[in-house]
Amino acid sequence: MEGVGYEDCDIILAQDRSLDNIASSRLDSSSSDSLTSFADSLDTSSFCSISGSDSGLLAELTKLSEYGVALSGGSCCYTLQYGGEVARAGNCLFDALATALGTSESGSQVRARCVAQCRTLMQKGVLDDSIQQRIANQYAPDINSGWGVECVQEHKLLIRLTDLQQSEDAIAERTSAGLDWTTAAGTVYEELGERVDDLDSWARYMALDGSEQDDSCVVTLQYVEDGLLSVEVCERQGAFGDDLAIEVLATEYQRDIYVVQAHGSCMDEEPMLFFLPHKPLVERQSAEQLPPLFLLMKGSDWKCSGADHYDPLIAQKRMLTEGSAPYITL
Repeated sequence: MEGVGYEDCDIILAQDRSLDNIASSRLDSSSSDSLTSFADSLDTSSFCSISGSDSGLLAELTKLSEYGVALSGGSCCYTLQYGGEVARAGNCLFDALATALGTSESGSQVRARCVAQCRTLMQKGVLDDSIQQRIANQYAPDINSGWGVECVQEHKLLIRLTDLQQSEDAIAERTSAGLDWTTAAGTVYEELGERVDDLDSWARYMALDGSEQDDSCVVTLQYVEDGLLSVEVCERQGAFGDDLAIEVLATEYQRDIYVVQAHGSCMDEEPMLFFLPHKPLVERQSAEQLPPLFLLMKGSDWKCSGADHYDPLIAQKRMLTEGSAPYITL
């Protein structure tokens, strides 16, 4: 699942704001002749193009688009429009960020910059043992513990494409000896694969974008408390981005990145938006404070149990005027 593990982030719950408190505002411009009414320039219906049936959550996102997001201590506000849905594959984080950046970069180029920046930080010794432990906890957890929290745990393995045939032959040999396929495949891939459990293996994992240039593929072993549940071999599919990838990209682009996590309504719970901040891992080198980037993270079915897909949000800057109130101040 994409984008899991937000336990290290400061989660800020967005509170409802009354439409009556929103005053008219204008976009920043270097020329007074080019000033345009903010209400005329903003497509407040952009979120209505999102597929899904949760009208309450769509209404909340529309209010976010109208009110905007302010930063503490600042005099400006960022209004957010939906940037459109990107492909539902392992590359969605990088494709979404490429769109949010508004440059000519592709998602594959953004991914490559993430991996290159990670390797640079590794060489400089910036990334400490706690980050390596985060990687191990996410991709190679101790399956003998944690069952009070999770009902399914996963191990991610890297298998070189040149070793796939050898793996298939070994699995066939073990199934012919009486093992079921899942057990045979799990033992073979554990023996031949490389665990994603440290910075170096994480960088090799994160470099996989599903293209012809990939030299490996990802194998996912799913465990339940009773043992191995399933084995999935993902050939020619990009590796899912995660919190660490967003932090590395925040470092690369010298900008804060906010994930707006959307939880739809279910049972007695109201739809909610959470703003999850990801800051650069090292102190900014430039004195210029670049504007933040925003991504929308939502579930495929808009359920409140979680989110698994990134889409871009397009930020427009405007000045806060006296009496105006943003949707939330971060």
